[in-house]
Amino acid sequence: MKRFNIIVTCGRFMEFNALRELESIFYLLGEEDARFRKSGVSGVLIGRVKMDPHIAVTRIRELIQERPWDFRFTKRYIPVDKVVKTGLEEIREAALELAKMIPEDATYRITVEKRYTDLHSRDIIDAIAPSIERRVKLDDPDYILLIEVLGEYTGVSLIKPGEIVSVEKELLPE
Repeated sequence: MKRFNIIVTCGRFMEFNALRELESIFYLLGEEDARFRKSGVSGVLIGRVKMDPHIAVTRIRELIQERPWDFRFTKRYIPVDKVVKTGLEEIREAALELAKMIPEDATYRITVEKRYTDLHSRDIIDAIAPSIERRVKLDDPDYILLIEVLGEYTGVSLIKPGEIVSVEKELLPE
């Protein structure tokens, strides 16, 4: 499964339990064809769902509130818009394509999460940022261009702050 559209994190060495949990969660969401597998990075699973991954993550947030007992092993849910081979130029092209969807008056920041790569976060940011003609705002931007490097493949997403679902944060009392 090279082309994934959702990343789910779990505790290290808890992947098997998290995979079973994901089957149940996506069944509850009516997504019986969701497919997940280990990413090759301990504690990180990748999956492919038919529904829009941004909608899936929103529905998961709602499900956490309705059925918190179903979330014992998974930790974070991250939607992915594009998957590319890990390389500076490939990441740059995918990120710039997504950046076109940022409204002209909106602010953004680039966030890089990387595992099993020799690429440096600064190099990735420097390859992308100069070509985006939008105002950068590191604290509380309107949009986040998220770069998730997972060894050989990289997921690139354009998300709004708070769109990544953290099970732990969702379960904290207000």
